[in-house]
Amino acid sequence: MSKASAPPPLPSETPPDEPAPTQPRKPRPNFGCLGCFWTFSLFVFTAVAAGALWWLNPMWFDRMAMWRGPVLSEQTVFIAADDTRSDIDVEMQRQKRIESGIERWPGAAVNTGYSPQSGATLQTIEGTMLQFPPGAMTGQARIEAVPVVGLPEEIIDTSGGPLPVGPLHDVRVDGRAHTVFSTPVRVRVPIDAKSLPAGVDVKNLRVGSYAEGKWEAVPSRLDPGGKFVEGEVQHASLIGAVAIGTGAVALVGKFTETGRTLRRIIAQRNTYAKNVYDTDNFSIYYGDGTDILQDGAYPLTAGRASDGVPCYVKDVGRWIEDAREHLDVVGMSVGRGVPHRWGVFLAPLDNFGSTALGGPVIIDNDMLGRNETSYPPDLEYRIHNTVVHELIHVAQDDFFNASNATGQEWWIESTAEYLGNKYLALRGGPKGDKRYYVRNDFRMLETPLDEATAERPYAYASFYEFLDEQRGMDVVAAIKRTNEMGAPKLLNVSRGFGEDFGDGFIKFAKAFYHDNLWQDRFASPQTVAADLNTVEVFTHLSATGGQQGAVRLYTYVERQLPMKHLTAQYFNFHAPRLPADIDAKLVIHFPNAAGNPAGHDAFVSAIREPRTFPLRGSPTELEWINISAANQSAVFDITESSHADAKKASQVSLLVINHSALSDGPELTVRRWLLLPPDSGSFKRLDNGHYALTWQTAILRQQDRGGKAFKGYNVYRRKSGDKEFPATPLNTDGPLTVETWTDEHVPNDGANYTYGVTVVDQLDNESDHRVLDNEDPFEGVWTGKVILVKGSITDPVERWAKQDHEKDRKDYQQRIASEQDADARARLQRQWDDKDQEFEKDLKTVLEALDKFEEVARFGIPATFRVKLEDGKYYLKFEKFLGIETKADDKDAVEMRRNTNALMTVEQLDNVSPLILRLHRADEINSTWEWSGDTEVGNLSYGIRFDFKRE
Repeated sequence: MSKASAPPPLPSETPPDEPAPTQPRKPRPNFGCLGCFWTFSLFVFTAVAAGALWWLNPMWFDRMAMWRGPVLSEQTVFIAADDTRSDIDVEMQRQKRIESGIERWPGAAVNTGYSPQSGATLQTIEGTMLQFPPGAMTGQARIEAVPVVGLPEEIIDTSGGPLPVGPLHDVRVDGRAHTVFSTPVRVRVPIDAKSLPAGVDVKNLRVGSYAEGKWEAVPSRLDPGGKFVEGEVQHASLIGAVAIGTGAVALVGKFTETGRTLRRIIAQRNTYAKNVYDTDNFSIYYGDGTDILQDGAYPLTAGRASDGVPCYVKDVGRWIEDAREHLDVVGMSVGRGVPHRWGVFLAPLDNFGSTALGGPVIIDNDMLGRNETSYPPDLEYRIHNTVVHELIHVAQDDFFNASNATGQEWWIESTAEYLGNKYLALRGGPKGDKRYYVRNDFRMLETPLDEATAERPYAYASFYEFLDEQRGMDVVAAIKRTNEMGAPKLLNVSRGFGEDFGDGFIKFAKAFYHDNLWQDRFASPQTVAADLNTVEVFTHLSATGGQQGAVRLYTYVERQLPMKHLTAQYFNFHAPRLPADIDAKLVIHFPNAAGNPAGHDAFVSAIREPRTFPLRGSPTELEWINISAANQSAVFDITESSHADAKKASQVSLLVINHSALSDGPELTVRRWLLLPPDSGSFKRLDNGHYALTWQTAILRQQDRGGKAFKGYNVYRRKSGDKEFPATPLNTDGPLTVETWTDEHVPNDGANYTYGVTVVDQLDNESDHRVLDNEDPFEGVWTGKVILVKGSITDPVERWAKQDHEKDRKDYQQRIASEQDADARARLQRQWDDKDQEFEKDLKTVLEALDKFEEVARFGIPATFRVKLEDGKYYLKFEKFLGIETKADDKDAVEMRRNTNALMTVEQLDNVSPLILRLHRADEINSTWEWSGDTEVGNLSYGIRFDFKRE
């Protein structure tokens, strides 16, 4: 039997007679070059990512740095601003109102194309010639000349300046209202001596144009035969014949010579009177094709057969016959017919009708209003009302003639509009938009009734309707009494309407302006909002926009109000933004009221509704101010307009009225100011235990001219734990007139004290308290860096240099081309080549230097500045740049203004935002100043960050 072998030992076992083997060691990692590169790359990429985050937003880690102290809240910066810039906005709005009041005749417009190479010639309907020479404009354009048949009163100067008397045209280039020509345009205007106003001599006629708010007569040549006048104008606008040196001249009616030409053209039965449709009493003349509203485009056709006569023509005939028969319901009648009075012409007009006293009746051929492309739902009312209105002009001839009605179009048109509406109401006619003319005119009552022009006489029909419907007056009888006096002077109107005329105007003005904010009875909410939101610094207490987190405060403004007879002026004060931590007061003051006649009244009211028209609820009550007594005023606690406050006004109404129909009053001075405490201030305890106080000059003191509003300051003291200041100020001898004060009588009771300062005005109204800091947060030395974060320094310099060099190149090329001698041309060319090479070399050197500086600026330029508070004013002076002393003295310091947590430059440059340095947290400034604008080298945009800490 064989012997069995022993089993092998288990792996964990060791034979007893053998030594234990050593444990094998793990191989040491071979880090090598690859591992070093990987670690270095990870470090670099992490640094780049962190740097990129820091570059994009240096404050990205700031919210986690709790150990650095709390971040201060962002606060609006308020700028003390005068009214100069915003008055420009007001003038622009005035020009828009003037342009909207110009009556044009688009149906007679002519146009042509212009090229810089060949120029252009344009001849208008009555013969005015406009010659545009080559080079007058740089590119191709479309030129249009539209006859002007009516002008607003605001641009007709009858006191001796250039007076527009001849054919006028609105000349536009590519639709623009104003274009300046490089080469003057020659204008030849035909003259009709018979149609000139009385007192105007043909010898005094010149070519003239209207621009920048005035008429300008250019040097002109008068045709020896008196048939035309010609001259050269430099810009496109209103162009025509003007009279100079005439003294005061009364224009006959509101129409220019073109308007009278229009009437002659229609009366001669030209293209707009090819066809005739006879009714029982009228002959209606109309044209063909587009010269008359065809059945397919007429919404009231309603399937009717025209039988060769357009339905629109038939409707005019039907409604004018009805009006002739029943016109007596409004106290009017059409007498025995004669051919001149019984003609009706349908012609393209810029308005719905244009009938002179006694006829013929002239009505628009399509009844589309200005800028309308579709018909309104009340088209039947519009046509029917126009027909009655125009026939009333025929009937008015029984009362008036050329001698007693000259210049009285306001009465003729306003009463015809009212009586037309009244006629339809009494006859059960169609209902429609009686507000057509008034809904877009929120400033109507600033023009006296007897001076209303353009569309305002029609809008003034709402006054008669108010007296009728709201005051129970028999207006039809009042109009008839006035007509029978034979001369519609305002005195006769007042007599015709009786003693309630002036009182009725006061109530109408209240309803038209103040109540309409809620009731939407006159001007539309859109018109009200557009008007009241226009930047006009008398009514805007503040204005936003155009600044980096800044708001302009218009603290003190005054206005001289011309108190013309039978006028009302409305002002709605509001503020888009006001200081949130301070209660603001609005003061309205009439300083010279003691000399005002009894016909003047003023009313005010606080409005506590959000500024969305129409307002909610019912109108607030207007309170009367007795401006026949001296120094009358009203004071309101006011908040910003974005929200209502139960105790404060979000807006304030002011209505000033002269209800006298007989006399203009003297100019009325109205002052308004915001009563606000100083923006900031501080106090500190002196070694002797006294407290030294200093505060910033009040904005009211800065803007107040001649001490009309600002009186002084009051100082108050309270214990630090108290919520209210005592009622009596520490300065018992009257308001202080300096911005410093020392409290030498601090109670020795161990308590800590806080101080407050108020502003007092000349009427002894007092502002809210400004609580002073116990340490000024800005005084001292600040170190840090100025960083270019947006924009380029090099690029605009390069563009400017190349543009300037290109001008030199063109000058040399012209000199070379004009030189006849070949050697001289070669010499000039060599001179230019040398100049060109020298320019390229110098430009490269400058750009390289600027590139290096720009690189430094993007990483930050080390700087040091000092802030000093002196006599209530802050001054900032840079002492070091790039570690180099600037050697600046005190006269180089920049005056700053403090708004709680920000300093801001006082001097405001046009189109440049102010430099605002904000406290990010205590003793730390981090602000970005941005600027952008169009320049000669294109649009530039810059951003500069200021990152500083106080030492």
